[in-house]
Amino acid sequence: EHAADQSRLDEQDRLDHQGALGRERLRAGRLSDEAHLQDDEARRRAEVHVAAAVLEAVLDTGSVEARVALLRQLASMIADLETPKIERDQVIPILLKLVVDPDRHVREALIEELILVPDLNPDLMFSIIASDDDLALPFLSATPSLSGWHMMAILRVGDERRQCTVAGRGDITAEAASFI
Repeated sequence: EHAADQSRLDEQDRLDHQGALGRERLRAGRLSDEAHLQDDEARRRAEVHVAAAVLEAVLDTGSVEARVALLRQLASMIADLETPKIERDQVIPILLKLVVDPDRHVREALIEELILVPDLNPDLMFSIIASDDDLALPFLSATPSLSGWHMMAILRVGDERRQCTVAGRGDITAEAASFI
């Protein structure tokens, strides 16, 4: 009986040892996977950085047509929810520069592309809202990115035209409506 108990203990020790080895292998595999993911992320960041430099060059030296083509590509990229956040974040500074582009055609095209983008970056949205009235007000009346908080901010500090545009929205929040 003692021999049987010892045999069961030996078997349990062997299984425990195998389990520990298996857990160690699994942990090592996870660490290896994490290292690969970190390498992939670093590689993606580097690629995005290089791409951003190329886009900046188009922004600085490109024709109106080249800038419009650029903004259309960038707008479709940030509108696509499958685009990784890091890539969307990298192009926001370029789009912000396009909001204040000296050529009106570029600004009009940008607003046309971004007007229906949901969850638009707040800096980008407010830059458009702060632009020329004839460009900003149609955007302000139609953008789905305007939250209740954004409405309240415009009602508190915006000029009368922007306040009236917010007041006329069909999706005005109860809080914003009561503020008016």
